[in-house]
Amino acid sequence: GWQHNLPTDQIDAYRDYDKSFWLCCDSFHKALKVFGSRKLDYDITDRNGLSELATRDGYLENAYGEKYSAVYVSAIDFASEDIADRLLEIAEKNVPIYVEHSPMLENSPSVNELLNSEKLTAVENAEQAAEDIYNRNLHDICIHSGSAEDIVYIHKVINGQNRYMFINVSDKEIKACIDFRHTSDFIVYDVTADKK
Repeated sequence: GWQHNLPTDQIDAYRDYDKSFWLCCDSFHKALKVFGSRKLDYDITDRNGLSELATRDGYLENAYGEKYSAVYVSAIDFASEDIADRLLEIAEKNVPIYVEHSPMLENSPSVNELLNSEKLTAVENAEQAAEDIYNRNLHDICIHSGSAEDIVYIHKVINGQNRYMFINVSDKEIKACIDFRHTSDFIVYDVTADKK
């Protein structure tokens, strides 16, 4: 979005931001809210991070062994050949690619090829992508609790081990059953009790 924002030399000056700036910001903000509330573990990356991920059949993997089973592209102007080419490579390895509809997408051979690919799922918003990720059983965990919205978590791979941190952001005690996709062997630490 910052490419659509011209700097000013005035402190606290009114800025007439380009409409593309607001579209990028709004789309990105909504995607983070949706994936967070649906308990879809995600990382944010740029073109460099995207190019550094190893492409496997059905998933992507970073240098730390963390795996990604889908790519979501929010409503941004990604109409550059290298990004479109990389997304095409990823799609060819059977990794689902979701691209949010955006009026900013410009015509270029790679972008047009990507947008016309049968392996691409075009969505109107992040909610549609999240729903499809669940329907394909690509989500990392499933929290069974009426208070699931009050639980936030992060998943990391450290020394080849899946590590999860769950935080109750409410002011009440929560009991929940959690299904894990990547592991079935657990050691549970309660940091508040300082015991296993």
